[in-house]
Formats: sequence, structure tokens, C-alpha cells
Amino acid sequence: MKHILIGNGLIIQYGGSDYLNTSIIDRTMANAKAGHYEDDMKTTISPDETHQFFVLLRREIKAVLSGDYDKHAVLKEEKAALEDFHNRYPHAHMSMKNIGFEDYFLVLRLLHNKFRETSQNRYAAKTAMQRLFLDSIYNGGHINTLYQSFPCKFVDFLNGYETLFTVNYDTNIENATNRKVFHLHGQFDVLEYVYDPNSLRNQLPDRPADRFDIPTEYRHTYCNAIMDFSKDFQVAMLGHANSALEKLTSASSTNPTLLKDVESWEHDSNKMVQNLYHAYKAKTQNPELSFDEYPLSKIDSLNGEMHLLGLSPSNDTHILQRIRTNEQIETIHYYYFSENEKKIMEQFFNQKTINCSDVRKLWDSFADE
Repeated sequence: MKHILIGNGLIIQYGGSDYLNTSIIDRTMANAKAGHYEDDMKTTISPDETHQFFVLLRREIKAVLSGDYDKHAVLKEEKAALEDFHNRYPHAHMSMKNIGFEDYFLVLRLLHNKFRETSQNRYAAKTAMQRLFLDSIYNGGHINTLYQSFPCKFVDFLNGYETLFTVNYDTNIENATNRKVFHLHGQFDVLEYVYDPNSLRNQLPDRPADRFDIPTEYRHTYCNAIMDFSKDFQVAMLGHANSALEKLTSASSTNPTLLKDVESWEHDSNKMVQNLYHAYKAKTQNPELSFDEYPLSKIDSLNGEMHLLGLSPSNDTHILQRIRTNEQIETIHYYYFSENEKKIMEQFFNQKTINCSDVRKLWDSFADE
């Protein structure tokens, strides 16, 4: 069987330079300066302050490149991300245009560590930056129209695969093929569980979704997209929550002592403990309830060939690692843009059969005659 994982290279191919990393960042900063973001955020931070926030981050990127922030990487994932950052950007005087927008989240984390920022302020700043970047990528909805430019030969190419995966947030592939597409990092048209009134989280009494009046024109910025310097935690979090809830409901059904303890959580002074009780209660009343997980686990059950298109070896190593670990995936076919990308992937998948093709030749083969 053949499966394919598609990255942002597809969007750049049919959407042009608007979707290059530097364009996404420039558009984010321009939108911030012009006040093109939701009104509620403007009551907290003005357009000029928002723009200066990005100017500050760009300034601090230079300090991170110089090693000034190395001592502020404390957690394991921070240290790993910083090491990877230095490996990808080995020169202290690199152009800011070469810095990926998701690296801004690492710089923000290190900046917060340096000044020992509160968890509330960390969350608010990260969420605001994520929404601004998401809106820039969404590009007024234009990104979801790119499938209209897909050549028929390319659609036929996609339909030759058993399973379609993407790390993109848009719906172009499903619109072109009319098939199920697995979005490994979320998608614009699916709300994050905190904002989704039908999610398990919003079956609890405090219902956080009720506190948000999401503007229609910015609904995509409240989606379940994963955007951070390290995606492993966000990917694993919902799975761990589901597993813990399953074990709790199962164990308490046969252990009266545990059941009594769980029942006492309803009136616990800790809000998180109260919520755990209510999640347990909702689960016992409706065993089908669970948090919607990102579909990365589907990679574990694949067999045959995995083709990688429009994907940089510098990004999403957690997915590549999962593919490499699956011994039933025997062959990798990687469409590369540069010889350096080719070499990196050949080394990464050296325990599998790997075939590499120039992606430009692939794109040319789809051109309408």
C-alpha cells in the first residue's frame, strides 16, 4: 500500500510566495501594526504595542543566535529545541528572513523564562501570537481556494494513494479529492476543544466555551492547530488525558475505596481536581465521550510505502521519527527541493529503502498539456 504525507511545499507551489515563511511573518507584523485582529485583543494590547512585540522578538532572536539565552533553556524539550535551533542556524548574523515563524515560540518561551513570567501571562502571549500567525496563514481565506488551481493530473496522483496525510491546516486536499484527509497538526475548520461547545471539556460545569464570543471572521484562529517550537506535548496531551480517564473509570468501577475517593473530589478546593471528578462522571454516564486526538497514531498501523511531498526535514521530526519507527513501512519516497534535504532524509531513513526524486520534476509532470 502507498500512503502520502504532504507539507507546506504544496501550498507554496500553487499559492506562490504569499505562503513562504518570510511572507507569513511580514504579513503578521503588518496586520499587527494595522490593527487587523479581533477587537477584544485590542482592549488588552494596542496595534502599535502588538507590532513592537514582534520587533522585540526579532531583536531577541539575535541574542538567542549568539548563545545569550542558552542558560534560560531549563526543561528537556527547551534544551532539545534550542540545540536544534543552533544546528539549523549556526551563524549569529543570519538574516531574520531565514528564521522560521515557529521558532518565534521558542524565543518567546526563553524570554519568559528569563524574566520568570507568570503562567497566565505566558499563556496569553503565546495564544495571541498563535492567533496572529494563524490569521496570516489563513490569508483572508484565500488559502482554502488553492485547490482550484490543482491540475487534474495532480488530483489523479493524490487518488493513487491509500491514505492522505497532511501537516497543513487548510482543506485543499479534501476539496480536490473529495476524500478523507488526516490532519496531523489540526485544521482551520475544527475548533480547539476549549472553544468547542460539544467537546468533553465543555461537558464539565465550568464550560469554558461559554466565556468566548468568537467573531465569525476570526473563527479560524480558534482552531485546533498545533503551533509551537515543540509539538510533542500538545500531540500527546489529549491521548494521555483519554488514557488516564479510561483507567480511572475502569478501576473505580471495581474498587469501592477508589470510588469513594473519586466521589470526594467533587468538593475539592482545587479546581483541577473538581474538573477531573466531573470528567470522570461524564465518562461514566457516556463511555463514548473522549477528547479528540490528533491522528498521528494512524501512522503506527501503516504498512508498505510512505511518500513525503512538500515536507522539510528540518520540521516535524516527531512525525518522521514515528514513520522511521514503524517497521511495517519498508520504503520511503521523498520528493526533495535541495540536495541538502535529500542527504538529510537519506541519512535519517538509512534503515529503510529510500528513493528520492526532484520535486520540481514532479510538479512539471502535472502541467496541463
